[in-house]
Amino acid sequence: MKKVVAYFLSAICAIGLLAEAAPLNAVQASGRTAYVALHQITVHTSDDNDSKEEYIPYRTKVTKYTNEEDGWIKLKVNGKIRWHYSHEGENSLVYSMPKPNFKGQNKYQTRVLKVAKKVYTKWKTAYGHNASEGKKAKNGKRYFDCSGFVSYCLNTGMHKYSKKYQLSKNIKTIYNTKKVGKWKVKKILSNKLKESKLKPGDVLFFKLNGGKDKYDHCAIYLGNGEMIHSTHNFGGKVRLMPLTGIYEDGFVAAKRYIPAK
Repeated sequence: MKKVVAYFLSAICAIGLLAEAAPLNAVQASGRTAYVALHQITVHTSDDNDSKEEYIPYRTKVTKYTNEEDGWIKLKVNGKIRWHYSHEGENSLVYSMPKPNFKGQNKYQTRVLKVAKKVYTKWKTAYGHNASEGKKAKNGKRYFDCSGFVSYCLNTGMHKYSKKYQLSKNIKTIYNTKKVGKWKVKKILSNKLKESKLKPGDVLFFKLNGGKDKYDHCAIYLGNGEMIHSTHNFGGKVRLMPLTGIYEDGFVAAKRYIPAK
């Protein structure tokens, strides 16, 4: 009996020594898939604030390794090792990300979001100021500015129901439009963002930059806290973004240009 007890004690000690000697377990060593949960995160080329910075946008898939004791997280981003400093209470990375919503609550909304989905998933897009047609350039890309993307999706989607539906490509004209085709425009929110009041397909307006303009950016609300827009950031293209951070702070208004029923 004493020999059996001694055997188990020695085995337990051996396991403990191996655990202490092992630098990382299998999951930590190989990393774990994660996704950027903020509109962007800042990463560095080393775990030093003075090292070169890069910005990684929302929904980017990364490999997350173990947290360092001083708050730095080792990541693999697009095949390169980068370091992200995680502030206390900041949920900058998540381990699962739901699929974006491209389905409306009625046929009009769903049709518009179907167009937006096609642009987002099937086309190579780029940002171009006053580029609103979405025509394919020689490089194979289709160029949109923010208001051009909004008007393209709404016009293309709604033309199935009315050829008289024609929303301008100019952000100021869009904002001041009272009626499109036979449908009246409805102002849903002003100044303060309340997502519970929004419906898929609503157009959102923001003030993100300096200057005298009341608004300087627009996007389409998808649902589930996300919007889709054409942006010059991160190389310029059509992207999804969360309604948090600078977009919540810079929110100006939400308007409905397509029927809610």
